[in-house]
Amino acid sequence: MTVAFIWGFAIVGQKVGAEYMGPFLFSSARMLLGSVTMSIPIIIQWQKNKRALGDSYEKKSLGEWVRDNKLLIRAGCTCGVVLFCAANTQQIALIYVTASKTGFLTTLYIIIVPLMGLFLKKKLYWNTWISVIIAVVGLYLLTIADSLRLEFGDTILIISAFLWALHILVIDHFAPKVDVVKMSVIQFVTLMLIGFIVSPFADPYFAEGLTMDKLIDVLPALLWAGVMSAGIAYTLQAIGQKHANPTVAALILSFEAVFSVIGGFLILHESLTPREGLGCVLMFVAIILAQIPVKRSSAIETN
Repeated sequence: MTVAFIWGFAIVGQKVGAEYMGPFLFSSARMLLGSVTMSIPIIIQWQKNKRALGDSYEKKSLGEWVRDNKLLIRAGCTCGVVLFCAANTQQIALIYVTASKTGFLTTLYIIIVPLMGLFLKKKLYWNTWISVIIAVVGLYLLTIADSLRLEFGDTILIISAFLWALHILVIDHFAPKVDVVKMSVIQFVTLMLIGFIVSPFADPYFAEGLTMDKLIDVLPALLWAGVMSAGIAYTLQAIGQKHANPTVAALILSFEAVFSVIGGFLILHESLTPREGLGCVLMFVAIILAQIPVKRSSAIETN
């Protein structure tokens, strides 16, 4: 739920970023801040281990470290490539669509994850399916005030929703097998490197040149999106998914839509209508229902 809270408020920052910076540069700068943030505890722990071992500490070369951590590197790079695609398609879409429609279409991953999970032989229970239905209704009431028309930005967001669902499932696959903090840093660095390579060629289509004045204006939003949303929230997501069913994780993460409404109310002074309030209540009910223990015999899975 902490991750959903951070991501919900980060939507405001991402929307501001879309007005000042190209999507690839903004996403790469976020991940640069995120990788630096999460490298700090790794370095602190490494120093503690080094002091504890004393003279018995054995320094490894880069080649030796790579050889001993092949699975970790593969996990981080795989997550990073998927995250690059998901984060940048969402950031591009924010240029063209409203925040409310972004919240609804992006969080369609709560439907996509269990459907993908069936093909991966993940067990699903009756309460999960009911929770998905309730959550979709809640998200609709929460984010869509008029008719839902599929436009260019909407199409990009639907693609983004599939990519976010894939990211959840990829993390679900790797998280129990590797150090998730180190995996998060590697995925951030992977996204950052790809983004900085792509940015000079792709960003001119989406944004004008970045000036010092623009950088100063966007810096608070960038810090929140980088340090809190990327550095802390993505890592907490990976830690939480070590012990959570991916569908339940998707439902909890989709609660970011609720926090985005709250953030808009507190920061942008937007009002919360009765319709949106009902949507928040339904989302809360869906998340609680999804976490109720049920008998194993009620699971639905593919053969």
